Amino acid sequence: MNDMDFIEALKTKRNACGYSQSRLAKELHISRQNLNEIDNGKTRASKEMKHTLLHYLDYCKCTQPFTLNIDYLPVCFPTTDALEIIKNVLSMKVEYFIHEDYGLFGYEELYRYGEIIVTASMGVLLELKDMGCRHLEHVLQARGVGWYNFLSRCMDYEGIFKRLDLAVNDMGGLLDIEILRERYYADKVWKRSRKYEGGVVIQGASGLLIRIAKCCNPVPDDDIVGYITKGRGVAIHRVDCMNLRSQENYEQRLLDVEWEDQFSSKEYMAHIDIYGLNRSGLLNDILQVLSNTTKNISTVNAQPTKDMKFANIHVCFGIFNLSTLTTVVDKIKSVPEVYSVKRTNG
Repeated sequence: MNDMDFIEALKTKRNACGYSQSRLAKELHISRQNLNEIDNGKTRASKEMKHTLLHYLDYCKCTQPFTLNIDYLPVCFPTTDALEIIKNVLSMKVEYFIHEDYGLFGYEELYRYGEIIVTASMGVLLELKDMGCRHLEHVLQARGVGWYNFLSRCMDYEGIFKRLDLAVNDMGGLLDIEILRERYYADKVWKRSRKYEGGVVIQGASGLLIRIAKCCNPVPDDDIVGYITKGRGVAIHRVDCMNLRSQENYEQRLLDVEWEDQFSSKEYMAHIDIYGLNRSGLLNDILQVLSNTTKNISTVNAQPTKDMKFANIHVCFGIFNLSTLTTVVDKIKSVPEVYSVKRTNG
């Protein structure tokens, strides 16, 4: 499109939308003077500016320019009762589902209604892929409710939303794939991704409910093991966790797990116990070491012994891996009158 055709199209579409130059400039966050010069042919618009102006006016004329669809939704529930989720969360009859005595990723059984899939073993995973979302929409529509009602039911049953993919249908032509591609490769598109919160991979399985055990608080590079809890998914413990070893027949409920290859962007909470002389300034010296090493000091608890000669100090702080923790511990050990520093263990 040459400049004259662009100017004519701009004026025609702007008038059809009933937009003044001021309103259009304000909504697009450009100066009215610049838009006026473009509109009158005094300033030549860039290719991207032409696209933005014309497609925005097309968008304004469209009665339903965008539709947003849920495209993928996995929800984990802290229960082993798949039938409860089918009846009370999906509000569907169990006999509508095909049942299999096996499931993917280590799950022991599977229920399927079209592409609505419920698997169960150490927890229940409700997985809705593309057509599964559409199938659920038909079910919700038949009941006279929508996604809000369904998501609320998931939360009522302590569902954990592991991921949510949204698909945008651009009915007004506002999004241009070529321009989006150019901006992406020019690093002009804001992007954000986040790894799974636990940062842990279970060998031969995915999508399971995983949590970091609070008794031993493992951090990346620690030797770890997964423990199958009763109704609370898989707890990740340090191998030397005394609390884990105190569980009856714990060996029968262990799983092989490992840290993800890339974990440095996530912060983990480390707990250490410090024992030293109860002198003036001891706590301040320890906190000075911590403040130089970590930006997140969560908890500090200091108590003197009964004879008031010594002090027990418990500290919780954020670190990225075992190497960082080891550095912190070594620096605290070098503080005068600190006699021992050890990690809290179960």
